[in-house]
Amino acid sequence: MPLGWSFGKVGEQEKYSISNRRPLFQCHSCGRSPKPVNRENTPLVIADPFLVGGNIPVRGLAKLSGSTWSGVGAGTPPWKACDDAEPSTVRAIAWNGSGQMYVTGYLANQVSSQINHIFLLQDGQWSSTSPTQGISRSTGYGELGHALAVDRFAGKVYVAGLFQTAGTITVANIAVWNDFRTYTLSDIGTLNGGSYSYGLGVNSSPTLGTWAVGYSQVNVTGYGLREHAYYFQGGPYINDMGGLWGAGDNSYANAINDSGTIVGYGDYAGSGTLFRAFRWSGGVFTQLNPIAGGDRGSGLAINSTGDIVGFCRNGSGVDRATSWIGGSPSGNDLQSLFSSAQQYASYAYAINKDGYYVGKSKYDSANTYFHAYRANPWPKLISDRATHIDLGTLGGNESIAYAINDSRQIVGAAQDNLQNWRAFLAAPDSTSITRDLGPGYAYAINNFGQVVGYSGSYAFIWDNSVSAYQNLNNLIPAGSGFTLTHAEAINDKGQIVGWGTKTIGQGYQIHGFQLDP
Repeated sequence: MPLGWSFGKVGEQEKYSISNRRPLFQCHSCGRSPKPVNRENTPLVIADPFLVGGNIPVRGLAKLSGSTWSGVGAGTPPWKACDDAEPSTVRAIAWNGSGQMYVTGYLANQVSSQINHIFLLQDGQWSSTSPTQGISRSTGYGELGHALAVDRFAGKVYVAGLFQTAGTITVANIAVWNDFRTYTLSDIGTLNGGSYSYGLGVNSSPTLGTWAVGYSQVNVTGYGLREHAYYFQGGPYINDMGGLWGAGDNSYANAINDSGTIVGYGDYAGSGTLFRAFRWSGGVFTQLNPIAGGDRGSGLAINSTGDIVGFCRNGSGVDRATSWIGGSPSGNDLQSLFSSAQQYASYAYAINKDGYYVGKSKYDSANTYFHAYRANPWPKLISDRATHIDLGTLGGNESIAYAINDSRQIVGAAQDNLQNWRAFLAAPDSTSITRDLGPGYAYAINNFGQVVGYSGSYAFIWDNSVSAYQNLNNLIPAGSGFTLTHAEAINDKGQIVGWGTKTIGQGYQIHGFQLDP
């Protein structure tokens, strides 16, 4: 579920079809059935009183990833089992989008009385100290916690049920746990001798960890100041990727997938005359060829299977959306929404795991304005026009689609009837822009529906639980010296990469940043 979601209360069992799962679960004493709790694009999570999921002790909480069952968190959950003399029952779970999950129900602590009936899983570990003392009542039996809600931005966790005490205070069945946490801010810094850097992309690899990518000014011996692509693994230094042809080139990293493959473009010797898209993996650059008869190019996005999209300049000097499929270095002209004729420009900015891609394209014979589009995997924009969607605008002339997630939610920017740029959200498979998010530009969306971008004056994060942008400058430690202006990318861990200004002495520099929730 997305950051700040409302209720994680388990629904009634008859609303779910789980008969094919029952052989995997059993409460050895009471035989009660488990209940599923789902969040979009994530493993199925089951909650209620059972002991085993696929022969794994789970105490009422398990997840299904593909066809594999596993427990939730490291080790056995800290509450008593459902066949205990004081049996436990999980009734609600809630995620806050920053590596934390809360669980409530009737959950007596197996080890001590310090926490009872509400527990916190933090980055895969069960907390032994928070929420302090949990919830309780002096009489009666049954589930104490019935429902949970999390407000990530305000740092609030709401719990409702049948209880009289939360921590040491007297309450009437509803309480709020204050759990506000700022993001951890990392200054990506600059390469040797450089005075600025930009953060543009981020992955969330389970094997490699988190890598941020972008570019930085650098002083190259024998060549002077250049701009080089970098990758950042949490510091203290950033890693210079060098150039596509050599150290004297300019290079720019735009995106990275979970395999650690980076895409971008190179500028030969910093000349500004020869540009080529590249793929980089394991320290090795591979040049991506332009479309037939064309020149120049940039790789802007890469998905989990290695499909790349971006643009190249055709033989008529017009930029065209381009794909490089499955590791092939051969560029494919994706044409435009209106015509296959060479004079109609288009760009592809993002691609999801299934090959759906988005961008902007000239859309009519006037050949004046761009419209945002969503395209099905791989047919050219014009040759399969019936299945490609012109998303239109918010009443103005132009629009751009910058990102698409694996559910096919799309974000970007569109002009309103006064030609002001507004960030937008388009729902999966919609034929138009669904929601005006506010002024500015939405650059990225993760698989939990969290959106980041630029409001016109500050970097923001937004999701469906709030009515307005959250200014990321209000969610970082005070005194950091940073003003965050552009949030360019967000991964499924909620980590954000972008750039802003950092106070240096009496002045400032533009630096890339990474935020960890």
